[in-house]
Amino acid sequence: MTWLNNLKVGRKLAMLIICSLVGLFAVGITGYYFLQTSSKSMEVMYSERLLSSEWLSESRVHARAISADIFRIMVTTDKNENSNLTKDINTRAEEFNNYMALYKKMKLDDFEADKISKIDSNLAKYREGRKVALDLAGENKNQEAYEYYEKNVESYADTFLADLVELGEHNRQIAEKINAQDKTNLKIATVTFLSIVIIASILIILLGILITKRITKRLNDFVVFIGALSQGDFSIKIEEDNLKDKSEFGVVTNALDKMTKNIIELIKQLGNTSEQLVLSSEELTASAEQSADASNLVASAVTTMAHGADEQFSFANSTNKVVENISNKINVVSENTKSVSSLTDKAKISANAGEDAVEKAMSQMEIIEKKTSETSLIISELEEKSVKIGQILDTIQGISEQTNLLALNAAIESARAGEAGKGFSVVAEEIRKLAEQSQEATKEIAGIINDVQNKTNSAVAVMNENSKEVKTGADVVDVAGTSFQEILQMIIEISKQIHEISDSITEVTVGTKESVDSVNNIKNISSNIADETQTISAAAEEQLASVEEIASSSKLLSQMSEELRRIIAKFKI
Repeated sequence: MTWLNNLKVGRKLAMLIICSLVGLFAVGITGYYFLQTSSKSMEVMYSERLLSSEWLSESRVHARAISADIFRIMVTTDKNENSNLTKDINTRAEEFNNYMALYKKMKLDDFEADKISKIDSNLAKYREGRKVALDLAGENKNQEAYEYYEKNVESYADTFLADLVELGEHNRQIAEKINAQDKTNLKIATVTFLSIVIIASILIILLGILITKRITKRLNDFVVFIGALSQGDFSIKIEEDNLKDKSEFGVVTNALDKMTKNIIELIKQLGNTSEQLVLSSEELTASAEQSADASNLVASAVTTMAHGADEQFSFANSTNKVVENISNKINVVSENTKSVSSLTDKAKISANAGEDAVEKAMSQMEIIEKKTSETSLIISELEEKSVKIGQILDTIQGISEQTNLLALNAAIESARAGEAGKGFSVVAEEIRKLAEQSQEATKEIAGIINDVQNKTNSAVAVMNENSKEVKTGADVVDVAGTSFQEILQMIIEISKQIHEISDSITEVTVGTKESVDSVNNIKNISSNIADETQTISAAAEEQLASVEEIASSSKLLSQMSEELRRIIAKFKI
């Protein structure tokens, strides 16, 4: 079964599927064949035997009915009945001929062909004799017709009827044979069908078991091999059959075998390298310890120098801070004096502007005072005019009242005059209405004038108070102008003194800057020295740290090498 082992898994499964399909196809073909055979038998049974038996049976029925009609004709003398019976005989004879024609169209065997030939011969003689008997009966010669029929016709009828019965029996026997053959075919089909199913199932099961065993054996070999590798056992060998396998399992097995050999070579190289690494790490550790001792001495000397440089730098830095602080304070004072000087200049400008504003305010107050006085005079005149208007309105009110009375009297007189005074009455009524409207308008104007007089009086009072306030404001502005002049003189004096202080501070600032520059030079020199010593110290410390790190790394490398040797020792090669 080497060829089966060398087949790929896909082909093995394809072979199993093909075998299953072949078995299924064989079952289908067998079933189809026997179904077709059974269908043909059923068709023959129906078309050739069942229908033929029915046709023969119907033919016998019609033949016997015709014989019965003949006997009835021979015993009756009624023409109508004879006519009806004759028609029935002709109809049945036609039906008989149709059924026999259908039967003759069938595929007949020798027995049937011989019987049909005899039936046709006897039927022809029977029909000739039947015609003679019917003619005699039609002439009401019933006795002669009966004797003739019994002697010359009835034997032919009995003969072809007997032949029809034999044909029916022959068809029944053939149908029984077909039925028996169908039963036999059914048994054969059942046995064949079951045999094919059983054989195909056995073959598929055997092939499936065989393929499954081949696959599971390869998988079990893989599990054992990979399990050994996972435990570090590389001494396990793959079976030669697995290496020669041409399937996917063989490809994977060969790849695993090559990988295992490469890992074994790698482990051997790692073992040799780890031993060399242990020796090199021990030498490196010894050299690192010697370098560490030398670096410690250098670092100690550099540290001492660095402390001295740091102290010098600290002293210079402190001095520089003090001088810078003094310089900063002087700068602050200088800036403050400049700010004060600037503020005094601004105050001087503001004082001048204030003085100008006071002078303008004084002139404006004088103008306001004059305008207020003029306004008071105008309002007083307005009050006088409103009084005069009130007097005029009183006069108009009196005139309106008189006009109203006159209109009333005129209306009374026109009423007395009757028809002659109607026109005058209308005019008097219009005059009265105008007088009333004038009175109402006069009252409204009087109300407005009173309101104007009240508001004018209030305005006069307010203007009088404003006039007093304006005079008071003018006095205050005058005093403020005097105060601004005094403040301006004081600001001028302060500005002169501040300028003198600012000049003195400027001279001190120049000297302080020179002191700061000198201290900065000292500080820079000290800083450079400290930086250099710190750089040297840092370099020494870095070197010492590097040496210590190398020593630590070499020790760690030695430990790792030992650990690597122990790990490699676990592998079984």
